[in-house]
Amino acid sequence: MCDLQVDVLGISCYSSKDLWTWHYLGLALKAERRDKSSDLYFTNVVERPKVVYNDRTMQYIMWMHIDNANYSKAAVGVAVSPNPEGPFEYVGSKRPHGCDSRDMTIFQDDDGEAYLIYSSLGNSELHIGMLRAVSSHICLTSDVAMSQ
Repeated sequence: MCDLQVDVLGISCYSSKDLWTWHYLGLALKAERRDKSSDLYFTNVVERPKVVYNDRTMQYIMWMHIDNANYSKAAVGVAVSPNPEGPFEYVGSKRPHGCDSRDMTIFQDDDGEAYLIYSSLGNSELHIGMLRAVSSHICLTSDVAMSQ
């Protein structure tokens, strides 16, 4: 196992018309270099970003895994932007339903409803929660937990 951790530079955005040729569009969400208390501080962990469009707020919502350097925070972070390529404004993080959040993804249904799917308890539980994201807070309206 390797103890090498790469500093957070930010979350990059790329576009492609053919999924073969990619164009760099810049940093959609920049890391923080001064404020050590920020989730986006460069020595922390920011990974697995997903972006969905919220019809209610007319904003693109970026959901991501947020952690500290020793992986004990285990939270979900949210950022918002009027544009899919950013720049995104970081809103904050929380542990969904009071649970640690490890591996995570987002599913957005045809009706526009979005769901957070994440593991917790050492990846022994899978949780699914409906999402509500607005510019001022993070809200998960329900939770379904499934244990192995």
